[in-house]
Amino acid sequence: MEMMGALVSLLVGLAIPAAIIAILVRALGQARAEEAEPADPGIGTVRRIFLYGLALVSLGLAGSGLALLLGGLIDALFGDLVIAESDTQLAVSLSLTVVGLPAWLIFTLLAQRSIERHPVEARSLARWTYLLIVRAVALGVSIGFGIAVGRFLVGAGEFHGDQWGWLIVALATWAGHQAMAAQHPPASEATRFLDRLYRGFGAVVGLCVLGVGLAMAVTEPAMQVYEDAFRDRLVRGDAWHEVLRWGLVQAAVGGLAWWWHWLAGLRREVESTIWHVVVFLFGILAGLALAVTTSAFILYTVLAWVLGVPGLPVAAAHFQDVVPATGFLLVGLASWGYHRAVLDERAPAEVGRRSDPERLYRYLVAAAGLLALAGGLASAFAMFVDAVLPEEFLRGADWWRDQLAVTLTLLAVGAPLWTRYWFGAQRAAEEGGREEREALPRRAFLFVIFGAAVLVVLVNLAILLFQVFDSALDGTFSTDTIRDVRWSVALLLTAGATSAYYWFVLRDDQAATPDEPSAAAPAPSPTMALGEAVLVAASDTAGALEAALRGRGVRVRRWDRTDIAGVALEPQALDALLLRLESLEARSAVVVVEADGSVRVLPAVAGGTS
Repeated sequence: MEMMGALVSLLVGLAIPAAIIAILVRALGQARAEEAEPADPGIGTVRRIFLYGLALVSLGLAGSGLALLLGGLIDALFGDLVIAESDTQLAVSLSLTVVGLPAWLIFTLLAQRSIERHPVEARSLARWTYLLIVRAVALGVSIGFGIAVGRFLVGAGEFHGDQWGWLIVALATWAGHQAMAAQHPPASEATRFLDRLYRGFGAVVGLCVLGVGLAMAVTEPAMQVYEDAFRDRLVRGDAWHEVLRWGLVQAAVGGLAWWWHWLAGLRREVESTIWHVVVFLFGILAGLALAVTTSAFILYTVLAWVLGVPGLPVAAAHFQDVVPATGFLLVGLASWGYHRAVLDERAPAEVGRRSDPERLYRYLVAAAGLLALAGGLASAFAMFVDAVLPEEFLRGADWWRDQLAVTLTLLAVGAPLWTRYWFGAQRAAEEGGREEREALPRRAFLFVIFGAAVLVVLVNLAILLFQVFDSALDGTFSTDTIRDVRWSVALLLTAGATSAYYWFVLRDDQAATPDEPSAAAPAPSPTMALGEAVLVAASDTAGALEAALRGRGVRVRRWDRTDIAGVALEPQALDALLLRLESLEARSAVVVVEADGSVRVLPAVAGGTS
């Protein structure tokens, strides 16, 4: 059981980041696919990667050198460090600064000149990837050393000049590159995606730091009150004051980062994939996971005491871990509740729409509930076998108490989670039709659960048969044999029921989504007489028009307007436009979308090849 639990933990730990990365890569690919290739190639992809790559490396050298240089100077001025003791650090810092700083300035100036000569360079993926990496690293360093410096300022830490040096350089680096990003805002879907990805990273890091800081600030005073009330100590220390101040500093630093990246920025972008990843996977899912695990721990602690599990310490020592668990429980509930409230603020038209991050969140919770429920059922069966078999070896009269506490905890946690989220997903599949049933998170969940259940069945069936045959052939088959195979039988029954149930679910999904015609089948003839269209519109509007025209068999060339923002065309306006294009006698046309939403259709003759 321990090996299986470790295997499940490993698989989950690998699957969740892989799923998040897959969703983000898919979103970036879709953003790239919706864009038209710019007419101006700029300085070229290879030169662009070379330029920003060297700028990134030289910035790392310059930042490290400046941080060490400032740290040594601050230590020499305000600390106890003697100048002679810092010769090596001074030599290293000067070397890194002299090499890195001029190189970074040169490459940055070259990049800025390329933007002035070729405005298309402002929307290059290399530039925005560079800005993403630099801002993310500078933010992480600023948060880490900001907490260390803050601890010193509130009297909960010691003075170190290096911490001040790294903090100053990291903040300056972050602010400078934030200004560079604001100077030329992202002008394409792909660059907007990378900018949102950075802000999502900042929001998640800030939320995690804020949550841990709040848990520390709540737990330490509560723990002190608990120990004063229930435990007699000869020596009462004041260490909790330092931990409390540490927690408040961490909450302040994390809260500032979270406010800047989430409340002041990303929170408004309801429709973006990054927004959904932050809300569902790092806000709701992480909060729910923290609340459920701490609740399970508290429940087990209470049940173990109520059932009288042998070997427990006195009540004051037994329940002391409930205090910090309660602090983290409150933080998890706060994260879950806040992000649920953010979802409830969406417009009614958006509520029924489900994104891949939302589906992934729901199926992950359903999978966690199913694992806990299956573990509880298997434990209950094994305990039942132990109870009904005659006792052939010495064991304590209270052998069942701890196992019963574990079983009840698993059932109490797993049954509500699986029931709510799985049957909610089933209702969504029935209402959403083919799109919901063929969604990647649902397909992955069904096949992973079904495959894992079948694997558990096969492995435990092999173990069961081996032990039975081995005992039968040796003539040693007895109640000891049954007791040895009780866990294999329990897992076999549980996994067998799970695999059978999800096999029927897979069949229902297959029946509800019949196979589409083969891709090799001849495409239907175009319903339009129009052969080619040139779209002139903002990028957000042109995407929908381009898809509609290509669906009618029309070749499309697209020019994105930079003087207007995207205009949302109503379905009626789109249908009317398609009817106008069908009635044209010309084989080519130019479609121009104006800022007020009006559409001009100009019959034309193609002057060149598309």
